[in-house]
Amino acid sequence: MLPDNKVLKIYDVNHIALLEETELPQGDSIEKVTATNGVGIKVTLVINSSNDGDDDLILESLSFDHKLYFNSLFSNVQARLTYGNGYPATEKQLSDFFNLWERRWKVGNPYSAFSIFRFNKETVSKDYVGNVVLGADNKIAGEAIFSIILHPDYWRHHIGTRVSEAILGFYASSVLPIFDPKGLFTKGQPLCAIQATSWVDTPSTLNFDNPKAMRDILRNLDFAQASDVNNEKYKTPSGIEIIVPKYVFRKHITYQHDCRVELLTHNEAVVLLNDLEIHSSPGLKK
Repeated sequence: MLPDNKVLKIYDVNHIALLEETELPQGDSIEKVTATNGVGIKVTLVINSSNDGDDDLILESLSFDHKLYFNSLFSNVQARLTYGNGYPATEKQLSDFFNLWERRWKVGNPYSAFSIFRFNKETVSKDYVGNVVLGADNKIAGEAIFSIILHPDYWRHHIGTRVSEAILGFYASSVLPIFDPKGLFTKGQPLCAIQATSWVDTPSTLNFDNPKAMRDILRNLDFAQASDVNNEKYKTPSGIEIIVPKYVFRKHITYQHDCRVELLTHNEAVVLLNDLEIHSSPGLKK
């Protein structure tokens, strides 16, 4: 764990080189990672794009400031069609999900949710895009579960791919082990695998094959698909039990020791965090 009230700055030099060698179409690099560890943890990842057509993305630990945007997203009919049980979240579910993920950050659990923002260079402001989770909710020791949900306005903009690469290709292997090297939050075994699922069927009311897009992202990130379909049980908002067939994907990961780490002084930390702070209020597309 980090010393209290210190800021960790990670220079992702070697990982950027790895991204360039794999010739990712997005041409992204992780420009900055800041992580504070006092009462809890706060993490910010800035994803820089070298493509003129792509905006930079900012991933921030889920916090109370994001609650309005979070509730709107998880209540969105289109966004939820292939997420969870396929229905908009109820008020209780909204409260339960948000409180669970926010509390994890507060108690120092790095297996939690990030809010995704697009940095609009023209207006110099942030637009709320979606939510991504890497949670230690699995029954298998050393395994985490990945999920992502985007506002439909941002589908087909390569954002899902870019965020997934940042979380699965960098955060999971290079940042998480710094906070939890002994697997305290993954049943006593350090993180060694990540599981993700994708709906088998695409709802007829969906105007974009989101499940296929998710499967393509996972395969491109070297996830292996299990041979059997997993029938997951859910309840609809009215309490009716339903079965949702899902494909299961799994990826084994190793801790990357190629990040240069620097503990900053208090004054340096203030400057760094202020540099990341975008003062305009995030705007939510509805």
